[in-house]
Amino acid sequence: MKDSKLTKLELEDIVYLMRVQKHDILNYLQVISGFIQLRKVDEAERYLKQAMTEVQDNGQVLKVQNPYIVITLLHFQEQFNKKGFKLNIEVDSQEIEEVDYKEENADKLFKSFQVILQEDWEFESKFTVGLEPKGNKYRVQLEMPMNCQGCEQEQQVLRKLSEICSYDVTTDSSETKIVWII
Repeated sequence: MKDSKLTKLELEDIVYLMRVQKHDILNYLQVISGFIQLRKVDEAERYLKQAMTEVQDNGQVLKVQNPYIVITLLHFQEQFNKKGFKLNIEVDSQEIEEVDYKEENADKLFKSFQVILQEDWEFESKFTVGLEPKGNKYRVQLEMPMNCQGCEQEQQVLRKLSEICSYDVTTDSSETKIVWII
């Protein structure tokens, strides 16, 4: 990928994400401090382990070497959280090597997540996005819990996604998996 300057919007997004992470870390530390002040050492230790697991889980995306993908996924993880959804990011390899990744593909990924976020989902959802290298591209799999398999809302989302990029869809009784290679 050619070196390019980050836009003001991208820089603002990076700073915002850093602020969110700082806020989360401070929250963890305040809770642990409170347990220690109350001399609840066992609870402090239990909470510390939980916090460490959450930080490690949230850091999965940092295994990806491409900064455009990292920022896109972190941005949407926060956007999903704002809407009350959980977006888990799973990276299948220890460390994904640099892939010849085009900005237009990052844009397709960005637009795809926007389509999904624009929907007013009628259920509490936990979305999972998996990322693995596939030749000189990435295989992205988004798992969406669906209580309405084949319903109009699902069909509308899939139609909108088809306008952005090609993908494969599999469904079972509880979720829809959308897979695209970018």
